[in-house]
Parts: sequence; structure tokens; C-alpha cells
Amino acid sequence: MSLAREFAPEPEPGPHAVPRRRAGPSRVWVLLLLTHAALLGLMLSRRLDFLFNDAMHRVGPASDFATYYVAGHNWLEGRSIYRGGYGFGYRYHPLFAMTAGAGLCHLPIRAAFALWVVLHELLLLGDLWALRILIPDGLRRRAFAALMLLFSPYYLEVYMGNASFVAASLLLFAFCLDRQRGPVLQASRTADSRRDWALVLLFVASIVVKPVGVVFLPLLLMRGRAAAALGIGAAAAALAVPYFFRHPLDLGLFLTANLEGRAQGWVVHAGNQGLQGLLAAILTRASGISTAELSSLSQLPAAARALLVASQAAVAVLALRASWRARERLGVGVFLGSCIYLLAFGEVWEHSYSILVLGLAFLWASDFVPPRLLLGCSIGLALPTAFALYDVALPPGGNDPEHHWSLLVSVLHHATKPLFLAPLFAACVIRAERISGRRLPSG
Repeated sequence: MSLAREFAPEPEPGPHAVPRRRAGPSRVWVLLLLTHAALLGLMLSRRLDFLFNDAMHRVGPASDFATYYVAGHNWLEGRSIYRGGYGFGYRYHPLFAMTAGAGLCHLPIRAAFALWVVLHELLLLGDLWALRILIPDGLRRRAFAALMLLFSPYYLEVYMGNASFVAASLLLFAFCLDRQRGPVLQASRTADSRRDWALVLLFVASIVVKPVGVVFLPLLLMRGRAAAALGIGAAAAALAVPYFFRHPLDLGLFLTANLEGRAQGWVVHAGNQGLQGLLAAILTRASGISTAELSSLSQLPAAARALLVASQAAVAVLALRASWRARERLGVGVFLGSCIYLLAFGEVWEHSYSILVLGLAFLWASDFVPPRLLLGCSIGLALPTAFALYDVALPPGGNDPEHHWSLLVSVLHHATKPLFLAPLFAACVIRAERISGRRLPSG
């Protein structure tokens, strides 16, 4: 591999980029789409429950969607959207409950959930269409598109009715606009203002749906988009003011729901597939505390809590440092931002990995890590865990198998997704350090 190829930044397509010829339909694509439709049907009809903890040991399809639905109903009835509610309760931006939740709750919940499923499918098609611009190489683009059509976290996301994929898709469209806008740090008064406004609107909408986008605001600063980053943060905060002005006590409930512990037995649980979930499961058992009795991480010894905080800080610092070192490559920064959420956030469910439709898409477009490593880890992230082999027979509803597992089984379960994500994270960090001392060509 030549140095020019080794250290050249990813191409930043501009407005005059020549589009490639469209490929005709193929039997492979027809087969993939049919397989996708069949898997989605099997998932929603509960034929694949045995593959996922969240399907086997929760209350069934639309478990998370019902939270938005009930929050919207509470808003229309003049009640607090943060007091009680369905499941773990509503804990996101109030505007989402006031708009999407309130609108959907006018329909019977089955019809509303069906509409939510259709929205996911339309966004998935939009994501696949965006790949035509994002990944110019036809073979690589088709391989990634096939991966996304078979990505198991997506199916669980749709089943649960969560909003992570919706938020990630909006961010995918936003970053595609930023990538088209031009090379890093080349913002000017003559830049396309309509593209800038679209970036801001998509970003704000994503944060309103689910605040995953907050972790990408530093990346916008690194890209010379300070005005956009500040505008996004200010707009997201301002849009929450009307609700909290009307319900001032709910601000405390909102912060408590997002920052403090949960009911006993739901701090360390089988649904958590993040790195922090793995560490918390190990440290809780090592501290001699029963996972079924843990209601807050504050119950852990000081050394254990310090280790958790240190691991979160390490992931964030390494990701931000590498994003800055490789700032000419937007794809690397977007992937590393996804890793900040998946590896550093305290609670990451298996379906949360559906946000990798964003992170992996940009990493596949960047040509930054070895192709075999990228393909192998991407397939590992797309596959379900081995949950079906060590599940525990429990009564229906919210009963968690975590409290019945040995340490070995718990580690195996929680390590599955981080085991495939961490090598890609490490490869990006190491490569960014390698190129940090060289001046990369602009544009």
C-alpha cells in the first residue's frame, strides 16, 4: 500500500460530483429483500423471541413504543409525562411525547405501532439510498447494504418499538449533508446555507427523538461547524422550555430518571449489552453483592465505582483524541462518536446497536481499518448473541435471567457485542495516532 493511499483522507464529494451509473435489479437483491421481510414478519409474530433476552423476558412487541404512546396520552390529558408511566417510564425530550407520542395516541395502539414499524422500514430504505452517495465503491456498498438488511439489532429495535434507529437515521442524513458540504474547516459565508439549515434541523430532530446525537456535537466543532453545534444545543434546550415551564417539578424527575438508579434488580440486568454493563456485572459479583438486590451503583465499593468512571472517561478521551487526529476523515469521527455511546454509556440495550447503521456506514466509507477486521466485526455485530443456549426458564413478564446466571455465563453474554465493537474502536484509535504526525492533504 502506498503512502498516498495510506494517509490520504476520504474523498469529500462536492456538488459537482459525477454520479455513477445505476445498477439494474438483481436476483440477489430480491432475495435479500424477501429475506428481510420474512425475518421482520417472524420477529413481530414472536417466532424469534428465543434469540433475544428482551423478547423472552419483557412484555412483548411494542414494549418501548408503549412508553411513548402513554406519555403522549398523558400530555393530552394534562398530566406529567415523567411521573410513572409504562415500563421504566418516559425519560426523553418532552417535545417527542408532545408531538409524535400525542399524535400516535389518537390511533389504537396496534395501529399506531404498525405505523411506527412502517416508519422504520421507510427510514431503512432511506439509509440504503444514502449509501449510494456515502460509499462510492459498488461492491463495498452492496456488502454493507446486505449487512444492514440482516442486522439483528434492527429487528429487535423494531420489535421493541424503540427510537434509537430513528434518531440514528436522522443523524445519518445530517452527516451525509455535512460530508457533501466540503472539506474540513472550510466553512465560509458563501457556503450552501440551505445545507447548513438542513443539518441543524435533522440534528435537532434526532436529539428530540433520542439524545444520542449529543455525543456528536464535539465532532461538529472539529469540523469547523461551531455555529451549527451551538445552534443545535441551544435549539434542543429551548424546545424543552415550554414543557418544563408548565411542569417545573418534572425537571427533577427528568434528571432523576436519566442519572440515578432504578428499581432493585434492574441496574445489572441481561438486557445491557454495553461495555459498562459487562464491567458492572463483573464488579457487582466481585463485590459480593447480589445483582438481584442492587438498586444503584452507589452500593458498590468506591474502587469499583472509580473503575467504572475511569473506563467511561478513557473511552471518551480516546475517541475524541482520535477524532481530532483524523478530523479530515468524517467517517472515523462518526464511528468513534457511536462508540462513545455504546462503550461509555451506562445502559446500552442489545437493540441500541441499531445506531450502527450510522457508525458502521461511515466507517465502511472511510477505508480506515483493515477490510477483513471490518467485515468480521461487522458480521459479529449483526448476529444475535448466544442467548438461546443459556436462557433460563422464568415466568412471563419482567423477570430477568441475570440473577440466575453464573459469573462465566454473565460475562459471556455481556461481552458478546463489545467483543466485536472494541477491536474496531482500537483500530481507529491506533491508526489515528499513526497519522497524527503527518499533514494530510486537504479536501
